[in-house]
Amino acid sequence: MTSPNMDCQVKWRGNVPGPLLTALAAVLAMILLSRSVFFGPMAVAIMGGLIVATALYAAVSASTVCLLVPRQGARASALHGRAHIH
Repeated sequence: MTSPNMDCQVKWRGNVPGPLLTALAAVLAMILLSRSVFFGPMAVAIMGGLIVATALYAAVSASTVCLLVPRQGARASALHGRAHIH
């Protein structure tokens, strides 16, 4: 799986990262609590917070990796350009 940015050449090398799987398990567990009169509103709030936080985590971490990891094509062209300048 690659980033939505087509210039980023970093690939996701795993099935599902740990934080995403943990958040998914917590959200699925909160579904059972959401039916309760006493715990229902709290469970819905926790599920919403986990979903938003997980989405932000995925977007920010992917963007950070794309910004910090140099692209192979850009590095090769930069090295090639320096070789001709004397």
